[in-house]
Amino acid sequence: MDAAPEKTSSSRLAAAPPAAGKRWLKLVPVVLVGASLGYLIYAAGGFGAVVASLARLKFWQLLVCLGFLLADVACDASRYTLVARTLSTPLPWMLGVRVALINLYVAFVTPGAGGAPPAVAWLLKRRGYDGSRALAIALIKGLVGFYALVPIAVGLLLWAPSETVTGVIRAVLAGSGLGLSALLLLMALIALFPERAARLIGKLLGSLHKAESDQKLRGWRRLLHWLDGVLQETAYDLGLYLRGPKLWGLSAFVATLCNIAIFMGLIVFLAPCLGSTASWSELSLLGALYVVMVYMAPTPGGAGLAEGGGLYIFSSILPEAEAAALVIVWRTFTCYIPFLIGALLMGAELGETAPARC
Repeated sequence: MDAAPEKTSSSRLAAAPPAAGKRWLKLVPVVLVGASLGYLIYAAGGFGAVVASLARLKFWQLLVCLGFLLADVACDASRYTLVARTLSTPLPWMLGVRVALINLYVAFVTPGAGGAPPAVAWLLKRRGYDGSRALAIALIKGLVGFYALVPIAVGLLLWAPSETVTGVIRAVLAGSGLGLSALLLLMALIALFPERAARLIGKLLGSLHKAESDQKLRGWRRLLHWLDGVLQETAYDLGLYLRGPKLWGLSAFVATLCNIAIFMGLIVFLAPCLGSTASWSELSLLGALYVVMVYMAPTPGGAGLAEGGGLYIFSSILPEAEAAALVIVWRTFTCYIPFLIGALLMGAELGETAPARC
């Protein structure tokens, strides 16, 4: 078992739990999931029609779906361990599983999944990892995912048939893709020129430090000091990842593509089980379109867009009730079940008085 890296003085990540521990956040997924599923069932013809469609699935087919879920979690955990390896930071695979599930939970309860990287950094810091390095692992893992998704989105916009990528879907893909492309370009520049980025961060935050004598800003001094250190060290870690062992970095990208393929594969498997006669190539295209749309969505966990968008996309190959059943089963095994497990793990973390060592 790999030992956690030694703590350093640069580890200044706050010891308090992330925002996922707030009480009101417990209601967010319930409201989002309830409203999204309610709309989906209503639009598909009512509860009875959707249940009848779900009843078409055989027990062995649900077991196969469970296999997709296990493969998804295993692949997601491997992405964390491979990114950490590239940064010369051993991370045990079982800890990667725990991190992956908690990441999904926090991503689902925060807009744009913005709370997930701080939550992962907090969790790893509890295990003895350096705070800024932990934050870098969380950020880079997500960035590698977007570096894989954006080219797929561009390919769908350019070459997918117009009857598949209609005006509404095209607008969602284009808007999300442009925003993410700007972010990815910024991250690439930081990774290419980490020293310059760190100096720029120091200058920008240093100008605020000069105003700390102002009574209104005095209370922000510790926060600015923490943010200055963490952002500069994260910039250096991005550069370290780019210049790190190519084998581990490439493996992390391949694992990301495998993760995407698992999501698409579940759609390709489920659609014929619910009566679709579409070709494998058409199902693959629709699966890619749906996966990209869900994981580039700005809403927490893709809620709303995943349900409504899925019904819109898959009603071209299935009756509405069967299309809704496909979306419900896909979301159950790729999101809802991991979300519930992640919520339990997060609750256990918040309840621990002393962090366990892995």
